Amino acid sequence: MSKEGLSLIKNAKDVLAQLEVAKAEEQRFDLDSKQLKKRLDAEQQLVSDTIRQTVSARRGEIEETYRKENTKVLDKQKKVKLERSKAKAAGVKNRIEEETADLREENRRLKKELQMRMKQSKVPSYCNSMYYYAMYFTKGIVEAIWLLLTLAMVFFVIPIGIYWMIPGREMVHLLVIYIAVLVLFFGAYILIGNLTKDKHMDTLREGRKIRDVMRNNRRRIRAITRTIEKDRDEAGYSLEDYDQTLRQIDRELDRLAKAKDDALAQFDRVTVLEIEREITGNSQTKIEGLESELKKSREKLEVSKAKVQEFNLTLTDKYIPYLGREYMNTKALNALAGYLENGQAANLTEAKNLYVELNNNR
Repeated sequence: MSKEGLSLIKNAKDVLAQLEVAKAEEQRFDLDSKQLKKRLDAEQQLVSDTIRQTVSARRGEIEETYRKENTKVLDKQKKVKLERSKAKAAGVKNRIEEETADLREENRRLKKELQMRMKQSKVPSYCNSMYYYAMYFTKGIVEAIWLLLTLAMVFFVIPIGIYWMIPGREMVHLLVIYIAVLVLFFGAYILIGNLTKDKHMDTLREGRKIRDVMRNNRRRIRAITRTIEKDRDEAGYSLEDYDQTLRQIDRELDRLAKAKDDALAQFDRVTVLEIEREITGNSQTKIEGLESELKKSREKLEVSKAKVQEFNLTLTDKYIPYLGREYMNTKALNALAGYLENGQAANLTEAKNLYVELNNNR
């Protein structure tokens, strides 16, 4: 039996066992360090999220408060502007009525005068209409349009409409319809003209003059109305109180905007730091405890790593050169020691050869 070989194997087994213990400790402390680091990161993230959410909520409360106040002032501004607009519209209406009163009064007088003359001359009431004058005393664009529309009805709409209503229609039907419509229309036109124009020409011509004056007055009224509506001078509408109120509202809006900016600046400059200190302080003890545990665990991990390195170097320097790296496990070392103890091998070389031979035969 080789005592030196057995002693070498025994010492190698001791170092190998210590290496396994050191590796197990290294794994345990590495796992502990990772778990502690994860818990520490989670706690720090929780603090960061809580700070962010709290700051956002508090800032939102400030902004919402000023938004509500600003909305109240804007609603008041909208109401005053609406009242001012109504007051101006009423002022414009009154001004139009005042500046066109003479013209409107003249038209009322002329209208009554024309009705009286027509009545005194026993002119049919339908003669005192815009349509009658458009047909027999055409003057102006409006009356010309009425005349053209009437002719369009007579020459196109009525004949063609009747034609399309006839079942089994033919072109000859359209010709007959045209002749009938034209005869009826122009017959009625001439008849009415003879009954009115021939008997009451002087009165109708006088009516034409009066209607021209009334039409001219209406044009002047529309021109005055447009001029007044486009006039930007509001001095005559008594809007000073509304304008003063609107200026006060503008100043209030400016004040609220400045107050909001100041409040948010104060919040960012002071309150945010207070929130951070408060929330951080509440978790500081737990975070410091985790940091302390993590530090200790990492220190133990470094010690374990140093032991593993030391045992690996010891095996490399003292035992692997003699025994071989492939035999640096408990099973192989036990087998080699058994061969030496029971006399199957006289030295390490024979024991290793026997181990190889036996394992190859399996």
